[in-house]
Amino acid sequence: MVPMLKRHAIQVLREAGHSQRAVAEAASVSIDTVRRVERETAVVDVDDVVARRRTPPTSRTVG
Repeated sequence: MVPMLKRHAIQVLREAGHSQRAVAEAASVSIDTVRRVERETAVVDVDDVVARRRTPPTSRTVG
């Protein structure tokens, strides 16, 4: 699981025009993770616990 703060950093770097590869290297994640985070809604709170409470249980992935 990628922490919310890292997800936010990925979103900000992509919005700033950095390539997926550059963002993946800067955030120490895979390019697939960068692509997945891009498809997610914008991070509004970097606190993982608060963010999980806002996510309905049906939309969480198990694993």
